[in-house]
Amino acid sequence: MRVLAKQERYTAFWDEDRDGKVDMLREMTSIDYILLSPGQTSSIVSASVPDEHDPAEATDHFAVVVHRKTGGKRG
Repeated sequence: MRVLAKQERYTAFWDEDRDGKVDMLREMTSIDYILLSPGQTSSIVSASVPDEHDPAEATDHFAVVVHRKTGGKRG
């Protein structure tokens, strides 16, 4: 099951040409994942890969975030 569109799935940056710039189509890859069992996929509410930081300045990986609904009550 794919939750994110292909252009939203990048999770890592590698400055292949070492120019200090992020060349989106060529230098972004998908190497980080969250794996769920088939029975858990129906509980997915949303998924995202936040890209608020410049990967050339900070970590070259982006978080993979999945929000799921649960059946338990908080109390």
